[in-house]
Amino acid sequence: MVASSVNRLNSCRSSLPSEYTEKLDRSLHRSMPPPSSRESRILIAGGGFGALFLALLLERLSIPYYLFEGGLQVKRLGGALGLGPNILPLFEQLGVASLVASISMPCPAVDLYDQNLKKLGVLPMNALTETTGYEKLVCARSNLYELILAQLSKDNIIMNKKVLSYEENEFGVTVCCSDNSIYCGDILVGADGTQSRIRHNMYKILTRKNLLPKADREKAPPNFVCVAGVAQHLSSEKYNCLKDPYVHVRTVVGAKGQGWHAVNIPDDQICWALWIELDPATAANAKVTEASEFGFQNTEPVVKCFREVPCPFGGTMGELVDATEDNMKARAFVEEKVYETWFHGRTVLLGDACHTMHPWSAQGETNEILDAVILANSLFELRDLSLRSITYAFKDYYAQRYPYVKSQAAFSRAVTKLFCGQSIRERFTRYVTFNWFPQSYSCRMIEGQGHYRPQASFMPLAEHRGKGPAPRQRYPKPFSEEEVARRITSVWGRRRNL
Repeated sequence: MVASSVNRLNSCRSSLPSEYTEKLDRSLHRSMPPPSSRESRILIAGGGFGALFLALLLERLSIPYYLFEGGLQVKRLGGALGLGPNILPLFEQLGVASLVASISMPCPAVDLYDQNLKKLGVLPMNALTETTGYEKLVCARSNLYELILAQLSKDNIIMNKKVLSYEENEFGVTVCCSDNSIYCGDILVGADGTQSRIRHNMYKILTRKNLLPKADREKAPPNFVCVAGVAQHLSSEKYNCLKDPYVHVRTVVGAKGQGWHAVNIPDDQICWALWIELDPATAANAKVTEASEFGFQNTEPVVKCFREVPCPFGGTMGELVDATEDNMKARAFVEEKVYETWFHGRTVLLGDACHTMHPWSAQGETNEILDAVILANSLFELRDLSLRSITYAFKDYYAQRYPYVKSQAAFSRAVTKLFCGQSIRERFTRYVTFNWFPQSYSCRMIEGQGHYRPQASFMPLAEHRGKGPAPRQRYPKPFSEEEVARRITSVWGRRRNL
């Protein structure tokens, strides 16, 4: 562990329960229980979509794990979430597709307006349906989170445990939590968000070894500050969109760097978001900490700038915000960066810990889930739990994900400029895109997002749909249940049998 963690733990050693004292002594002496004396396990720091989805896949593989969530309870935060053909086959594999459909509605198009609600253009989504066989779905972020969480064993989810630091050696990895408890495992997955503690610790180690690239030493300033929420129990007489069996996504390009949108979802709810683009000076001075990620911070300074602007569904955005309970609102700084270093030793990063994207392309949570399935596939192929084997698995995960994430970051930037940009050049590009180019141009752009559809290699593949070609999978034929059990037992059951 880093020196500060060692000193802090040593000072409070006497207050720890006796069962932790022995573990603490071993950790402070940079040692760890020998392999035969403990159960093999994966430690997951963070409780976002990527972490939950990885945990769900590990349960299907019967690989032991602990997931550490820093809060006392799951926070129902965020606004609307788009689900496309990239990840919908995964829900079919897991047998929860019908549950996902029950909390979602199809999204045929995204409408763009100016600040006076004059329509600027339409981005069609039905092109995906024909080529992939999947409709674009939209749901509340909090509803999908709770759905995935309900599939997990509560014994493996440890609440109120924020991982502060870690130490690893030839035998495994040990994490230190904010309450001074420590846990041992074989692999550590850092899925703890944009201000990742795991990434911070990993990069400190790599800096000492002079192995950290210059690009990863540079801090990414926030580009936007955003407030999002979900208004519930609304009247369909006031908001007629609630009567429709599909989603209306209506985004408004405001003035002075401002923008907002509203999205209707099932059960008489409307997801909304407000955002302000930060100028370089403000972004440079913004104090972005762990508490700046999606949380219950004071949202009113942002909300007051939008109270009187028109809501695309009628009334004002202020009325929609006031109809939202406080625990359903959240504020966050939005930044964008794809890190070059995703793993070192027995530790690997996932989701926002290694890549952050603007939310308007709906690629953030999608790529977290895709990270999880590719990492699970790589872990499934482990031959043993040696550092050499684990490093090979991490390299395989990185090789499959990094190029695609880079391309998605570029796509995310293009969508952000199209939907939020307010410079003369960006306004001209938006006008040309929606008025001069044929709609087939937009359709091709959207269709390109449906080509990448990896699935879990250790479960039966979801049936191919649509008129487009079937996406290539690493293993076209699924493994038998016997082969999956044999592989898992040979790697993860060995220590338990000793």
